[in-house]
Amino acid sequence: MTKCILFDLGGTLWDDWPAELEYWRICAGLLTGAGHPCTVQQFISESTALIDRYCPSLSRALVWRFAGYDDELAARIRKEASSMIWELLDDNEQLAKLYPLWPGVHGVLNELRETCRLGVVSMHGSRVRPVLQRMGLAEYFEAVSLCDEAGLYKPDPRIIQHALDAMELEAADCIMVGDRIDNDIWPANCLGLRSVWLQAHPYDRQLPRYELDRPGLVIKSLDSLPPALRAMGWIA
Repeated sequence: MTKCILFDLGGTLWDDWPAELEYWRICAGLLTGAGHPCTVQQFISESTALIDRYCPSLSRALVWRFAGYDDELAARIRKEASSMIWELLDDNEQLAKLYPLWPGVHGVLNELRETCRLGVVSMHGSRVRPVLQRMGLAEYFEAVSLCDEAGLYKPDPRIIQHALDAMELEAADCIMVGDRIDNDIWPANCLGLRSVWLQAHPYDRQLPRYELDRPGLVIKSLDSLPPALRAMGWIA
């Protein structure tokens, strides 16, 4: 029986597409001001091909592309845009608008923590910790593994192993839930966890490349997770 369920954050516990679009809007404005005119619509159009190519970080790749592959400019734009988006997220109204929680998230986490331990493995950095507190989500998780704190980045399986080690768990006793085949399902499968793919926009278009990409379970909404896990016999 499952001892622990690990969750991704953006796209899994909340819809991060609104924040992604706002970040791209900011980046497009900064790039245009720096002599590299572009639009949000161009970011969206280019993102589709990057998703199909399993690009680990859409925004990093897109900013670099529209900065004319200028490493220094791309880094500056990302830094400025990141500061601006986090300033917006400091406001509770903007937080709810840019990171809307998936329906039923509190009920799902509250139900699941009655049967197993819960943790987080995310590409977000340490600045997301107070966001989890403000959303009322932090209380559900025993361990939170974040990329900058671990010094590891998805799809590197070691960031999941980092969480397992922190909780003194074996991969075979755990489940990974995420919205990306490349960054969540593949590394989980590599380590021997059971995997659940929350098929949500924009990564719902991803297709398995080979057997290690195949999720053990596919769900369309977070609130369907507990009954789906019971139907599989993965939780009591």
